[in-house]
Amino acid sequence: MNLIICHTPFQMYFLEKIIKKYPKEDFYLINYFYTDSKKRKFYFQRLSTKCVGSEEIHCPTGLHLFIKTFITRCRLKNKSYHRVFISSIDSIMCQVILSSVQFEQLITFDDGLANISPTSVYYQETQSKKTILANKFLGNKYNIQDIKELTSKHYSIFDAKNITSKVEKIDIVDSKGPTHVAPDDFTLKKSPISILLGQPIYETEQENVAFFDEVLSRFEIDYYFPHPRETYQIRNVNYIDTEYIFEEYIVDLLNEYEEIIIYSIYSTAVLSFLNQTNISIKMLTVNEFVKFQDVLREFGIKDEEFK
Repeated sequence: MNLIICHTPFQMYFLEKIIKKYPKEDFYLINYFYTDSKKRKFYFQRLSTKCVGSEEIHCPTGLHLFIKTFITRCRLKNKSYHRVFISSIDSIMCQVILSSVQFEQLITFDDGLANISPTSVYYQETQSKKTILANKFLGNKYNIQDIKELTSKHYSIFDAKNITSKVEKIDIVDSKGPTHVAPDDFTLKKSPISILLGQPIYETEQENVAFFDEVLSRFEIDYYFPHPRETYQIRNVNYIDTEYIFEEYIVDLLNEYEEIIIYSIYSTAVLSFLNQTNISIKMLTVNEFVKFQDVLREFGIKDEEFK
C-alpha cells in the first residue's frame, strides 16, 4: 500500500498522472486543506475513485491547527506504507504525518513555483522559536532539508533545477485531440479567445481588485480565470466558473479555438503550454515581482509591458 498526502487541486490533478506509473499498486489518499472549494471537492472525489481509501483533513488556524495536527499524528502512528508521495515539503501537517508513519520509499512531486525558485522557502528555510517548540511537541522528525535529502525521486512538470537532482518529468498536458465526439462539420473557432489568469499577488483584496481591473481595462481581455485562493470579485469581466483547474480547462479549449491568448503575472500554470503553437502567453511585467517573473523568463516567456 502506498500513501499520498496532498493539499491543492493541482496536486491531486498531478497525482492522477503520477499514479498511472504504478498500475499494480494500491494507494491511500490524505487530502488536507485550509479553505474548501468546489474545485478541491471535485478533484478529491475524482482522485478517490483511483484509490482504495481516502480521507479529508480540514485544517483550522492557530491553536486549533496544532490540536488537529496532534490528533492526526496519534491516529496515524506506526501505520506502514511501501511508498509515500508528498508535495508541500514545508507543511507541518505533511511533515508530522511523515514522522508518524513507517515507509520504505519517499517520493516528492511539484507544488508550483516554489520548486524552481531559489528564493522560495524550499531553498531558504527558517524556523521561529514557536515552530521549533511545536515540532518537538508533535514529534516532527523532518524539516525541508531532511525531506530533500531523503526523497528517492521527484516528479516535475518543469525542465529546470528542482529540490533534488533525482527528477523525472511528466507532461500534464497529454491530450491534444478532442475530448468529445465532434460532428462531421465541426471546425475550430478562428477568432482568438483571451484569458486573464487570476492570482492574489497583493496582501489586500482592494489592491488585487484595483490591479486586475486595470489590466482588464487596458488589454480588453475576454475572460477571467480566478485563482482558488481568491476571496474578492473583479468587476466588468466574464468569469470562468468551472470545477477544472486552469491546466485541464485550457486543454479542453484547445479542442474549440485555433488561438488562445493567456495573460499572466507570474503563474507557473502557463509553463504547461510552452510548446503549444496555438497558445500565446503574455507575462505582464510588474517591477514589484521581478524576482518571480525572472524564473518564467528563463523558460522563454515573453514580457508584455504593463508597469
